[in-house]
Amino acid sequence: TEPTPFGLHDLKLAVGGARILNLPIGVVVNRADLGDKKVFEYCEKEGIPILMTIPFSRDIAECYAKGKLIIGEEKWRDEFFKLFQKIKDTANKDFLTGAYNRRYFFDRGEAIFGKAKREEKNLAVAMLDIDKFKNINDTYGHHIGDVVIKRFAKIVKNNISADAIFGRLGGEEFGLVEEFENIDKAKEYVEAIRKEIEKSSVLVGDKLVRFTISLGFAQKNKQHKSIDELLLTFSF
Repeated sequence: TEPTPFGLHDLKLAVGGARILNLPIGVVVNRADLGDKKVFEYCEKEGIPILMTIPFSRDIAECYAKGKLIIGEEKWRDEFFKLFQKIKDTANKDFLTGAYNRRYFFDRGEAIFGKAKREEKNLAVAMLDIDKFKNINDTYGHHIGDVVIKRFAKIVKNNISADAIFGRLGGEEFGLVEEFENIDKAKEYVEAIRKEIEKSSVLVGDKLVRFTISLGFAQKNKQHKSIDELLLTFSF
């Protein structure tokens, strides 16, 4: 969009439609250094990320006039690659924690499940649930609850491999999919993360808020036909 009354009007229509369809939203602002600040203020108020700002320039104007793509210009190529990554993250990741969202978790989880089944490899899924999270929200407020969730997710992401799929399934419930030699190895792996979380805390005023997690595990066997079936066999 552009930072003009017409741009703001069209943006509001697009946002309304995206929210009805439950689609992720991100904004690219063209000619961002012209016009007013109402588009930026609207995005901030609505919690909509601005993925990229494109300034007004003669070079860009000439590209438009000639029907050329500015991504073809070398100095903009890297910016658009970064934009593409931001769009992927907006679509696939939970905005608060940076963990994968529920949809992507199940999509990738199903692909990993299929690969493990074809190659006859072991696959374990772990469920991680923050204990008494409602009490944290009720006692300290939802903003502290958000800080706890972000701290928890950061610890997990810092302690898993690049191949692991870590996703937020809803509220304080998270899932972790990875190929393990066996379920005992999976338990050992995630138990180390649990202990790391147990040592963590969040500072609220002059008080330290500590939190713990509960773990559940499931391991693929020949009877499981999908990741959904595997998730039904969790034991805590």
